[in-house]
Amino acid sequence: KNMEDLNMLRLTLEGAIEDLEKHFISAADSYSSQTRDKVQKFRDFTDRDREAALTIEKQLKRLQRLQDNLSLWRTKITANTQESDLRNGMLRKEKQSLQGHFNATKVRRE
Repeated sequence: KNMEDLNMLRLTLEGAIEDLEKHFISAADSYSSQTRDKVQKFRDFTDRDREAALTIEKQLKRLQRLQDNLSLWRTKITANTQESDLRNGMLRKEKQSLQGHFNATKVRRE
């Protein structure tokens, strides 16, 4: 009878071991699958991040170029304004001089 009990216990333990092995294999497969998915997602995010970084870098360079151009045009506008003001002042003086000369000539003719 002890032998029978021993065999029965052995069969029960072997069945439990097989169930545990199946459960372990299932858990390992599930872990591997989830890990693969997460690694792929990480790679996708890394690629998208790299592309976004390149886009940002290009946009920053473009922005800097536009700011440089804007600064250049502001400098040109300032220089042109100063030059125009100077010319306008000289033209006013010349106009006043001609107006005075004209008035003097007009007075002499009368």
